[in-house]
Amino acid sequence: MGGWSVPHMLRGLVILNALTFLLDLSSRGFAEQLLLTQEGLEKGQVWRLVTFLFAREASAGIGMLFFFFWMCFTWMIGDVLEREWGSFKVTLYIMLPVALLGAVVLAGLAPGVSSGYIYYSLFFAFATLYPDYELHLFPLPIPLKAKWIAWVGLGFILLGLAIDRQGAGVLVASFSSYLVFFTVAWLEWFRMRRQVRANRARFRGDDE
Repeated sequence: MGGWSVPHMLRGLVILNALTFLLDLSSRGFAEQLLLTQEGLEKGQVWRLVTFLFAREASAGIGMLFFFFWMCFTWMIGDVLEREWGSFKVTLYIMLPVALLGAVVLAGLAPGVSSGYIYYSLFFAFATLYPDYELHLFPLPIPLKAKWIAWVGLGFILLGLAIDRQGAGVLVASFSSYLVFFTVAWLEWFRMRRQVRANRARFRGDDE
């Protein structure tokens, strides 16, 4: 199904995010015209269904530095996932939540959404596939495993959801690809864990 894929899609999105960042830096408010909003869609601005993926508002100083590290990190994740899955699956992983978020906005469940959770979901996919991969998070001087960063990130996401439960639809839509790609794998992992515990308990009983 390669004809339905976009090779190196995340590389392209990183470049477009950088261009939008620079354009918004020179002309404040430019990125707002690309965000996915109900008002914009009702006016027929259908391009927002795609452009919100790279609607990056500019920030100076330390924000610019963090954005640079985000670009490098996202580029790396995209290359890793494409080697693991192929370009079709990466394209599907990104476009499924895009379609669902568009439905959420059109249904009036959210006045507007950003692409932040989609990129978080991509990192969660990376951390699930490579949990022990060590990352250096600026400005921390020590390497951290991807799985621990993912767990901490999940904690903050759930905390935000507890504060604002109206964002549940946006959260589920943004993480829809992760749920589709990994739910079966997680269920199998829990089943195997239970089986291992049961076997250990049986062996201890036999020894006694």
